[in-house]
Amino acid sequence: MIFGKYLKALRISRGLTAGQVAETANIHIATVYKAEKGDNIRWETVRLIYGPLCRTDTEKANLMVRWAISLDPEFVAELKGDEAMKEILQEDAQDANSDSKKIASLINRLTDQERGLLVRFCEIFADRPATRNMAQAWLDAFDHE
Repeated sequence: MIFGKYLKALRISRGLTAGQVAETANIHIATVYKAEKGDNIRWETVRLIYGPLCRTDTEKANLMVRWAISLDPEFVAELKGDEAMKEILQEDAQDANSDSKKIASLINRLTDQERGLLVRFCEIFADRPATRNMAQAWLDAFDHE
């Protein structure tokens, strides 16, 4: 539901109606309403509708991360398995901008080339379980250093 509100806020912040966004993306307006209602929506659809509304790589990365978290926030909390992640998810549930501010702050430290790599990685991460497993193994190893 929070992700749907985020999508709607993004569209409205650009001064566009649901009909205009649907027409630009060449999709039915019902798909836009479904996304903004918070229904489960595929990344390809989110990228098609809302990707063009993102003005920077940071906004694109933020969109992707928010989409991934919206799929199963409890799984994300279990994956991390600590109170800090649960607190972040609770904050995000109360304040739709808190997580995005943290992500944007981190992403702003990256070069344009690094941001492009991160966006590409996130796209692959979203589509391939093997990539998610690899990333988790890498993070586990990093945490034990």
